[in-house]
Amino acid sequence: MRRLILAAMFSWISAFAAENPIAGFWVIPDSDTGKPESVAYFYESGGICAARMVLIYDEDTGKIAETFLAPRERAKGISSHPHICGLDFIWDLKPESGGRYAGKVVNPDSGHVFKCEVWYDAPSKKLAVRGELLIFGQTNFWLPVSADRLPKDVVLAAEKLARGEVAPPPELSGNSQPDAPEKPRGEKPRFYRARN
Repeated sequence: MRRLILAAMFSWISAFAAENPIAGFWVIPDSDTGKPESVAYFYESGGICAARMVLIYDEDTGKIAETFLAPRERAKGISSHPHICGLDFIWDLKPESGGRYAGKVVNPDSGHVFKCEVWYDAPSKKLAVRGELLIFGQTNFWLPVSADRLPKDVVLAAEKLARGEVAPPPELSGNSQPDAPEKPRGEKPRFYRARN
């Protein structure tokens, strides 16, 4: 029975990812060493996508240091200091032409908010994530990771998030920065953290 449930869960995640190429789990490599630094989970809700930090690796051992189910490290740059694991650090991604999505990304260390563009790069089979401020930008490439290579409790919780079974996390206010790009009036930043 347990195998049947897990097989159904993995097939549901695969079907969701087939509809939306950015959906699913992605390894964020360290920009200097190339070693896995963390894992983000892209999910869709109401036609808008977001990415939640679900797992962080220990930089020395390479083992899992924390997950969004048991977060520890806090985002010092965001005024309410939410946990980094569980943070929707990319949000408000809306589809654009050419299979690209545009939204916002926050740097948890500084709290700065940038324009963000995300797309699946088919030739390399990687996810391209670009943060921009005015004319300056940087593109990073993230690697896909299969759900069966991650802790099952993290995968199950992420699946519930994608299906909308988890109550929406509370919005955290007061996170705008003076040097952040202007945002339309009435729009609040959506920095989330997992509920325990």
